[in-house]
Amino acid sequence: MRIVTEEERELIITILQKWFGISEDIFKGKRVMMSRGGRIYLSGCVFNGITEPYYTGLYIGQLEKDGIRLSVEGAEFVERHASKGILEICEEEMQAWMMGKDLEKDVRGYVIIRCGHYVLGCGKGTGKRIINFLPRTRRISGM
Repeated sequence: MRIVTEEERELIITILQKWFGISEDIFKGKRVMMSRGGRIYLSGCVFNGITEPYYTGLYIGQLEKDGIRLSVEGAEFVERHASKGILEICEEEMQAWMMGKDLEKDVRGYVIIRCGHYVLGCGKGTGKRIINFLPRTRRISGM
């Protein structure tokens, strides 16, 4: 784990601006860190006596070749600052999503999935469907 360079920080912000229309100051006052595998962490606090960055941070997403695949917490964080890239779904679709099913939608690229005030995570639209990235541990069983 390491603190990102200024170029990497700008790349992350540029990607988030492209997909979600966030402002440049989304990470103002926060430390952005990255693992070797491209996992992005965000920390707004520094604990007394702990100087290594891997002791703190919220996992917000994975840097991919074509964008950033947001975690559920990352989607919640970004959604508060987003002006686009949010897909509002109905309760029936929410149930399918929470069971881990993909949604049949004509959407391309990364989107934040929301039902009412509930942010459900991030998916990737292929033009025919939205791929569900909800971790298995967060899914509900069929009813």
